[in-house]
Amino acid sequence: MAQRMGSAVGAARPARPSALRVLSVSTPSCSVVKQKNSRRTGPASRADLIANMKSAVIQISYRVDPPVPNGAGIAGTGFLVSKDGYALTAAHVITQTKNLAQASGAKSVQFVAGVSLDTSSVPKMNFQGSFREIPCTVVDIDEAHDIAILKLSQNSFSPLFESGFVVGDKELPLRAQTVRLEAELPPEGKELLVSGYPLTVPTLVTQQGTVASLSFTSIEIERPGAPPWFKIPEVADLIFADIVVNPGNSGGPFYLSDTGNVVGICHGNLPSPVRLQNGGIVQMQIGGSSQTLMQNSGLAIVLPIKYGIALLDKNKISYEH
Repeated sequence: MAQRMGSAVGAARPARPSALRVLSVSTPSCSVVKQKNSRRTGPASRADLIANMKSAVIQISYRVDPPVPNGAGIAGTGFLVSKDGYALTAAHVITQTKNLAQASGAKSVQFVAGVSLDTSSVPKMNFQGSFREIPCTVVDIDEAHDIAILKLSQNSFSPLFESGFVVGDKELPLRAQTVRLEAELPPEGKELLVSGYPLTVPTLVTQQGTVASLSFTSIEIERPGAPPWFKIPEVADLIFADIVVNPGNSGGPFYLSDTGNVVGICHGNLPSPVRLQNGGIVQMQIGGSSQTLMQNSGLAIVLPIKYGIALLDKNKISYEH
């Protein structure tokens, strides 16, 4: 069974209440330059590719009402796919966060997308983990394939959008841009990158690895017009990557290291039991019952982006491919 990577409510890092969040800024002397509007057709280097992806990846946080212990924090990662303000993430980032918050007494959960500020427009300032936080709503969820569509309440691509962060007499722009989706499954051995916000790290983390295997799983699909309880089995493709992912990575993009095209969404890791030197499995006593102690196997489970494309098509949302 997969270990899903959404952050638990009880373990999440509290989010700041303001719409604009800047975690670290160094300001010797500064001047503002115009935002670059042109987008490169192809990155010239790995650093450029990651910088481009940073402009598309969002940090998904949440707040609850009424306030409950640990009622605000980081839920996971997502990425922008449409200039109409739509993003994709893993469905469990939304559903697990809601379920855990409501179990703690929350009546409602508000999700927020953290879009990176364009630090390149102020070359003499050093920003780390700087976001404009925009409330977002859930448009649609494919629970069977673990994919969700979010809609930002304010379109960061609109020429009328304001970041709310002013340096001198000019406003600091956002880095927002969309990704390109590639439906074809990558071959085994193909190099991949994954970007996201794992654990409590406040800045974008990018890791690399390869496609370890193309696998599959069995899921249950609701049949159109049938009762909700009537479902039929279906085989769904999976990608295994030899990359260690952690809570907070869920919903982040897996993309090709040569083109930057997104081929999958982070679902979680394949857990393995902790074993003793003699091969025995370590057991823990939890709530009066014995449970196997599990660990991260180092294999990430990736949801092929073709299922995200199908959900976007279903909702008539445009995207680049």
